Order: sequence, then structure tokens, then C-alpha cells
Amino acid sequence: MKTIVLNFNKLQWQLFCTLVKTVVEITPVEDYELESTTIMELYHRQLHNLTFYKSNKKGLMKISVQLSEAYAINLFWAHRSDEYNVFIRPQLEPQLPNSR
Repeated sequence: MKTIVLNFNKLQWQLFCTLVKTVVEITPVEDYELESTTIMELYHRQLHNLTFYKSNKKGLMKISVQLSEAYAINLFWAHRSDEYNVFIRPQLEPQLPNSR
């Protein structure tokens, strides 16, 4: 299964965790049932990583997400969060294969 590796600084990491946890609290989301359920599964699979910020020597946190999870996050948050669009989307979206 294809994965995408994201490297976040502390601010990006905290924002990413908050966005994921927000979806988990309101799942399923009407008209976004598939995306919100996929994000919820990411949360449960990565719970040990999302609970604590363990940075490397450069101060970055690395997380691997499945391609389907990356698409779900992007589809769900791209039109809902300015913070997502500024801090997370520029890192995540270029790694997604073109959907053409």
C-alpha cells in the first residue's frame, strides 16, 4: 500500500493532530462519510503517534499516512480550514498523484 511521509514542525504537528481529532469527534460527517471514516481510521491506527510529539534532531515529526488517508484529509479540509491550506496542504498535496 502506497504511503506518503510528512515532516511537520511543532506548529504543523499540533494543527494536524487537532484537525484529525476534530474529524474523529464528529464522524460520520454528512456528505463526507467516506473521508471522515478514513480519517477516523487513521487516528486509531496512529493513536500512539498523535498523542505525543516526538521530534527528531531537526525538530521535525515524521508521520506516514496511506495514500487514501492523504486524499481523505485533503478532500475534507481543503475547503474548510484556512490553517490547513496554509500549513498542511502545501506539504501534503504535492505528494498526491494527479487525478487526471
